[in-house]
Amino acid sequence: MHILVADLNESNGGADKLVSSRRWWSDKRTVILPIGSTEQHGPNGLIGTDAITAIVTWQADEQEPVVDETGKAQLPVVFVVAGDGVTIDVGVQADVAKNTVEVATVRFADGITDTFETGTDGGDVRERGVMLVLGPIPDPEPVIDVNVWRYRSIDEPEVLQLEISAVDEPPTSGDGAGPTASVTSVEQF
Repeated sequence: MHILVADLNESNGGADKLVSSRRWWSDKRTVILPIGSTEQHGPNGLIGTDAITAIVTWQADEQEPVVDETGKAQLPVVFVVAGDGVTIDVGVQADVAKNTVEVATVRFADGITDTFETGTDGGDVRERGVMLVLGPIPDPEPVIDVNVWRYRSIDEPEVLQLEISAVDEPPTSGDGAGPTASVTSVEQF
């Protein structure tokens, strides 16, 4: 087996080298800790981060502005919950929050009951926000459909099917940030 490594102790300034992993590991005391999301992005197949980012961005555009007590407009609050009861991967959560930081305040919850105000008539969503309960994200494809239950209060669910399409051109900014997908169609049931 071979592995591409960069050894910063080498006199060549750490240039990448293809070396035998057995030989390289034999004299190293190294631990590899995977961190963050490892999802593959691109127009050939949308995955969780891409789809959820597109859904949150779409919802932020749909939502009425919230004004605080000083009259200043606030970012909309969007709670995201997986409909199957599974916690959304923390790496995906971090990526979605990073990708939408300028359009929404995203809060992930493990269950729908975590998102409602207590002691209010009608059980409004906390922080004057909206909760989106996401159906399963399909296997990667350039265009996918995702079922979403949108709540403003516990008594007012809307059942939606969102069509999400990959963006034809990759982001042009130097850091690779930018949308990789967008909601292209919404059907209400």
